Amino acid sequence: MKKSTIGPGSASGPIDIGLWREFQKTLAAMFGISMSLYDGKGNVIVQPCKKNAVCDEILALREGASLCREEYRKAAKKAVEEKHTYIFK
Repeated sequence: MKKSTIGPGSASGPIDIGLWREFQKTLAAMFGISMSLYDGKGNVIVQPCKKNAVCDEILALREGASLCREEYRKAAKKAVEEKHTYIFK
């Protein structure tokens, strides 16, 4: 079975999504934070590994979900434009 990847990634090649999920899950558990991975258009690549009750309530509302999508899109766009990791808080 072919591995699921995204990329071009770094000079070493694309990112293995399965390995990223494990890394993300471990890092989120270590720091007690929610983490997710988005593409340059703000689309989710890897779902959050730790749910946030406040975010769940906001996302349940049509207006909240729309606002969240727009904020994710802006954060992803900024990361792509600045060509470095962007920590969205």
